[in-house]
Amino acid sequence: MNGRYETISYPLAASIILVLLAVIVLGSLSVVKSIKVLRPQNPLERARETWEAVVDRNPLDAGSRVQLGWTYYRMSEKEKDSQKKVDLKKKALAAYLKALELNPRTATAMYNAGLVYEELGKYDKATEMFEKLCKLDSGHTLAVYHLGHIYLLQGKLDKAIEKLKKAVEVEPLAANFRLELARAYDKTGRTDDAVTQLNEALKYIPDYQDARTMLERLKNKSPQKQSKVK
Repeated sequence: MNGRYETISYPLAASIILVLLAVIVLGSLSVVKSIKVLRPQNPLERARETWEAVVDRNPLDAGSRVQLGWTYYRMSEKEKDSQKKVDLKKKALAAYLKALELNPRTATAMYNAGLVYEELGKYDKATEMFEKLCKLDSGHTLAVYHLGHIYLLQGKLDKAIEKLKKAVEVEPLAANFRLELARAYDKTGRTDDAVTQLNEALKYIPDYQDARTMLERLKNKSPQKQSKVK
């Protein structure tokens, strides 16, 4: 038989192999890129994008601003970097304030703005916001509690006790309210009243460590009063 076959030169074969490898690599990168695009985002990032888009479409909707602010705030709670955390809180605050500009009676925006002001150490602004909320909704116990907490931080003990007593009267089962009231009483030297509040807090939450620790401290504070501490 006189059959013929042609050989491929080594340089040509090498070129073909390189082209095939390039095609395979590029194809793999394309697949990886597609997978990366399809990979689910962080839920908070997805929420942020969603609410930013909603705000862009409805810039006059106060409710959307509140949701965007809440998303920024939740992101700040997850953030490890201290400066980024502050920046996110400021973004949340800006969204809440814009909501109040659009609708001054937006209670959620008022309360959340007060919280952010408090966390940023802007106590006067926080107090102003919570006081406005109490005028808008006299039954907003959390606003009353935060006012008491801020007054306590500022050393305005009479005001702190007034607000915290009111909060406890409305929510007698709130152990953290009673603990804060106990702290205010302790600072004014009313140890017996502080002890009463701590015992009540522990009645509702027996393993409330902060209340138990403070109670132990008060037991050792004045030997004459130990008999009154249960």
